[in-house]
Amino acid sequence: MGMSFSVENFGNEVKINFQSQADLKAIRQLEFSSRLMYGLVPDEHNVWRPGKRTNFYIVGFPPGVYWKCLSHTVLIGKAIDGFVFDEQYLEELSLAIEALCGENPIEDAKYQFSVTDGQKVIAYDFNSRARTICALAVLYDLEWHSRKDLEIWINPDYTDKLPPGEAPDHGRPEEQYYGDPSKTADVLRNEGWAREAAEPFMFVEARQVGRQSQQHYRITQIAQPRGTQVKRTTIKAQWRTKLFDAQNYTCQICLNGYMDTPDQLSPDHRVPVVFEPDNLDDSNYMEKLMTLCRYCNQAKREFTKRLKYDYDWGTSPWAYPEKFRMEMVTHQIQAIAAVTGKNVNVVISELLEQLKGLAQ
Repeated sequence: MGMSFSVENFGNEVKINFQSQADLKAIRQLEFSSRLMYGLVPDEHNVWRPGKRTNFYIVGFPPGVYWKCLSHTVLIGKAIDGFVFDEQYLEELSLAIEALCGENPIEDAKYQFSVTDGQKVIAYDFNSRARTICALAVLYDLEWHSRKDLEIWINPDYTDKLPPGEAPDHGRPEEQYYGDPSKTADVLRNEGWAREAAEPFMFVEARQVGRQSQQHYRITQIAQPRGTQVKRTTIKAQWRTKLFDAQNYTCQICLNGYMDTPDQLSPDHRVPVVFEPDNLDDSNYMEKLMTLCRYCNQAKREFTKRLKYDYDWGTSPWAYPEKFRMEMVTHQIQAIAAVTGKNVNVVISELLEQLKGLAQ
């Protein structure tokens, strides 16, 4: 397989030519993650500003190089502070790009990158990139960070969002770079920083920020705990369609139908991947997945992130709601009887009459 990029050295500048816009975007995100490590700090409002935070950076993207996007396929790096584009650096840069964008030689690891402080080098093998690498960069100082830190509120000109050829304007108002920080933490814990374990590698706790309670996150080590890394199977489009068809485009928890708005549905792992590897294939996906609406999916995620590592999913209504249908109906009938002051048998009789009306 040929190289999907080329690197040219012009002395005080390097020029990277990409064949794919997606590859250039991935490298811009990697460079931004590197700056999150060494050159950006959240202020008192949890907005990221220029400042030194750690001595670490992603190999290939050190503090001595300033990057700008010339077009959708051309990236320019300019040497600053006396940095030299020698042969060793050019090789490091090429290897960093190839490891993230090229065909990965290591089985079961799609994306690779390394982090260094100029002396020691720490290697990572991730199943996903972008959001996951950014999350690691945010938490790399091993300090507590709020959900807003993981959302990365920042001037867009400091990110990969600045359009090619446009001059930066750091006076622009900050924007949210990523949403759903609990999902951000989920993808990172899939790479090994599990919090559902006897000895967790990530801690999550609610802390007071002003008058509001806000989730905070901290990892306990920067080396990747590969023993707890979990690979998430890509759900095929045909699996999704067949699952929704079989379950009549109905959320399996709230039982609301979404036949006309299927974009509100998602295939949900009955047992979350962070608790159990999914190992999905053509023979078992119908057993291991169920249809959930976006609201119940989010509620399940909120429920999940507060669980202990030894939670029994086999007896959970969040995993197997169909096993608890009668129990749920029984509780609802009892609640109606208590609120209305009617006998339970009367409530059941009235319910049966309504059901007869629906059947006609």
